[in-house]
Amino acid sequence: MSVYLDAISLKNVSRPPIWMMRQAGRYLPEYRKLRKKYSFLEMIKTPDLATEITLQPIKRFGFDAAILFSDILTVAESLGSELEFTEKIGPVINNPISTLKDIQSLNSTPISLYSSFVYQAINQIKKSLPFHIPLIGFSGAPFTVASYMIEGGSSQHLKKTKTLIGTHPKVVHVLLEKLTNETIQYLVDQINAGVDSIQIFDTWAGHLNFNDFEKFALSYINTIVTTIKNKYPKIPITIFSKHSTTFSPLICSLPINCISLDWQTSLQWAINNIPKNVAIQGNLDPATLLGKSDTIKNSVNQILSTMKNRPGYIFNLGHGITPDVPIDNVSMVVELVKQFDNSK
Repeated sequence: MSVYLDAISLKNVSRPPIWMMRQAGRYLPEYRKLRKKYSFLEMIKTPDLATEITLQPIKRFGFDAAILFSDILTVAESLGSELEFTEKIGPVINNPISTLKDIQSLNSTPISLYSSFVYQAINQIKKSLPFHIPLIGFSGAPFTVASYMIEGGSSQHLKKTKTLIGTHPKVVHVLLEKLTNETIQYLVDQINAGVDSIQIFDTWAGHLNFNDFEKFALSYINTIVTTIKNKYPKIPITIFSKHSTTFSPLICSLPINCISLDWQTSLQWAINNIPKNVAIQGNLDPATLLGKSDTIKNSVNQILSTMKNRPGYIFNLGHGITPDVPIDNVSMVVELVKQFDNSK
């Protein structure tokens, strides 16, 4: 029995499950030890390493779910993006998109062939996980991945992407259609390889205005989740986007199981506005984990108390854990959640 799968299916009556976005990564000393030997892309593309890294936080903290150690730009690479990761900068794409010709010149490989290392890692991870710990697979949403491909890497304001939307929207739509088709196949392949749940990260869609969110983000996510649900109706799907409170009603109109909220969303607002048939995941501010123990305990207990009557609730962060978080603080949060009594 999985407390995570119970919660995302709105059936949980015990304490809420806990896992953390980016729980496998740079804040862990065992991860940093591996990182000294291998590049980020080597770790992702080597199934034995991806398996080991996925399992590290499960072994250390006993989270209620594992999430595949991978990256949202795998689909961009399969389409032909020339990706590298630069220290202290992050992802860099050396052939950014600005025209239809740029898209047509991409040297693409079908995702089912390109990402065989992902599916092999899933198979290995599933064999190594305790039976009650599910594995979450994931992808980036088309808009978020497209923004990296247009910007040439990370961007705080998505100026190039929003300019392209305003000047040549057809270019953006063509790219989004390609990403949507590849993402559907990528998630289907992950499900066939053995993942128990799916999370789609539209991290940067919160930069869009309401109308553009509907046209350039929501419609493409809808195509993905509708297709997945038609093929695999029992696979739970979660959507995450930063700065998403305004868009929550739109996201919850999709055929999804769970919405993952950023830390700026009021959970009381969420209780009052998010439909009861959609589970809620979140939303501790990751920066809280850098604070004093009393501050952390108060914040965690406030969230737990607010959400205690919601059977579809999953404790998580409002975005990914940061590399400077002390591991003792993570342990404290896990214990606080696991000791919480929903009946009181």
